[in-house]
Amino acid sequence: MFIALLALLNPANAASLDLLEVGGAWGTPGATNPSALWWNPAGIAVGGGHQYLIEAAPVSANVGYDRKNPNYGEGTDLFGEPAEYNYGGKDEIQFGGVVPFIGASSDFTVKGLGIGAALYVPTARGGVSQTKNGPGRYHLKDGNIQSIHAALGGGYHIAEMVAVGVSGAYTMNTWEAVTDVETLSSLHDGINDIFPDSSPYQDWMIEDLDYSGTTDFSKMEKNVLTFGAGIYITPMGEKLGISLGYHHGYRLDYEGDVKLDLGCPPEFDGIGRLGATSKGICDVTMKGKGTIGYNLPSRINLGVVLQPIDKLRLEVMGSYVMWSAFTDYDITTDISSDQVDITSTSCDEGNEEACERVEEDKAETADLVSQNRQWARDNRNTFWVGVDGKMKVHKLFTVGGRVFYDRSAIPSNVKSTNNYDLNTLGLMALAAVTPHKAAGIGLSYTRHQMFAQTVNDSSFAVDVDPEERANDRIFYPSADGTYTGGINRFAVSVTGQIGGKKK
Repeated sequence: MFIALLALLNPANAASLDLLEVGGAWGTPGATNPSALWWNPAGIAVGGGHQYLIEAAPVSANVGYDRKNPNYGEGTDLFGEPAEYNYGGKDEIQFGGVVPFIGASSDFTVKGLGIGAALYVPTARGGVSQTKNGPGRYHLKDGNIQSIHAALGGGYHIAEMVAVGVSGAYTMNTWEAVTDVETLSSLHDGINDIFPDSSPYQDWMIEDLDYSGTTDFSKMEKNVLTFGAGIYITPMGEKLGISLGYHHGYRLDYEGDVKLDLGCPPEFDGIGRLGATSKGICDVTMKGKGTIGYNLPSRINLGVVLQPIDKLRLEVMGSYVMWSAFTDYDITTDISSDQVDITSTSCDEGNEEACERVEEDKAETADLVSQNRQWARDNRNTFWVGVDGKMKVHKLFTVGGRVFYDRSAIPSNVKSTNNYDLNTLGLMALAAVTPHKAAGIGLSYTRHQMFAQTVNDSSFAVDVDPEERANDRIFYPSADGTYTGGINRFAVSVTGQIGGKKK
């Protein structure tokens, strides 16, 4: 089962990266099953016995983006005619995959003890644009971010009143993305360096396909250790539980391969085409090394569990997530001079001075296309709150439901298809067959309905004039427009408990 679920794993690049359903319908901050290794490791000591939870959850989602045509002002084309441009329109990002949870815990027949292990995916986002060269192409064309945790933890329930627990997780993280990049501003600077104040380029041209390239960061991997801890108070036995858990964030610094595909100015733009050709950046592909760095947040999980009767379990729950730790992507690309194709007839004929100039030009171009910059995320600390309920309506059947609200962590001015999060209402329904507490199977469905948001204050901006350019962390095309989206999560789970308290 473990190998099969790993083979299916391809969870759906953006931030924030939360998946609120680690453990699915059975995972909550007040859980006392193996999902507690994520939510609050003290929980595995409360239930006792031997427990297991296996879930496979196919997830599909979409992000809709209706971009406003950015205002680059009036201008003229290279032939002196009034400029006409429209870089707005609709784009859709689709992503999906199967998210697993595999976990087990046991008291090893020691009263009050709980030891557990689990594999789960707490963060995952990604997607592919359904529109060729769509209006969001400078922020995301294709991407995938995910984090798989392999966790171990333990807890102890003291006098059936207070449980404490700790967990450690080995996190296996991956990051990959494909986006377009504008090249017009660099071309503008290069022409003015050679022929001062002669560049014909204007702001409205900056998103023209003929003056753009594509960066492809291949799949990068980084493994990091993290930990969690918590306390679980049960002052009235099973009738009341108060769970408070903490999960520690961590830093990710990826290193891997990057590919840069550059186009070429059109033939009628003679000066631009000549400049690009002389620099070795006309219709070429360059390979190099890249790095991506960012911080994932710490979080505090709180659950208050009420069990007024044996057949009914209610939980009021939520988390406070310190997303402000994720302020920027730190991005570098390093292209070596041997990737630059510049030739000289004089050098080929043995002229040493010409060969030296070629090497200097190659080094200059490599410096031009190599970058060390940031990309604004500007996340804020946020929260989600919800209510979960489960009831045994028959000795064989259990039904459940959940409603939760998740507040967006991303301010509107830095929202984009790559930096995407909206206020969300979540609804979940569960049906489970439990012929015996040692074995049961459940089916659940969750809908994350995101509230549409129209952005009119995008901080992202580009400009050909160096004196007017924004700083590098927001030097990307404007992302004004209307955002919509939703996530559908189906899940099949197998659960069971042998020994311990009645569940």
